[in-house]
Amino acid sequence: MGALMQQMKWIRGGILLALVGVFQPAFAADVYLVVNPSLKISASEALSAYLGEKEFLKAVRLMPVDNAIAQADFLERAMDLNGKKYQTYWTKKTFRDGVQPPPVLHTDTEVLAFVQKTPGAIGYVRSPSDGVTVLKKY
Repeated sequence: MGALMQQMKWIRGGILLALVGVFQPAFAADVYLVVNPSLKISASEALSAYLGEKEFLKAVRLMPVDNAIAQADFLERAMDLNGKKYQTYWTKKTFRDGVQPPPVLHTDTEVLAFVQKTPGAIGYVRSPSDGVTVLKKY
């Protein structure tokens, strides 16, 4: 009887894992690329700012910030990178060009507050709010 119970546990576990795999995309939260409303910039230009490739838009200094809770999804969906590649990229860029990576804020609330009050601010959040412009949803 013990062997049969063990087999049933394995089967239930396998079914559960299969269901999680099937439904996982439905649980993935969207990520929104947002900017200060005064900033007139394209999504591709904003992504270039995250790589330190674009630092100014006309006379406005671009100020991208990372969001700790949404960073993995943003990097994967918007930048086609993972956290390790992003960190390695910035380590090399900092050493080579002396450019610093975007600072990391910890919540959507912090990112939204920063973007709303900073003219060249660019951020990404799970849930946008009034007071920012959504450039793209990933």
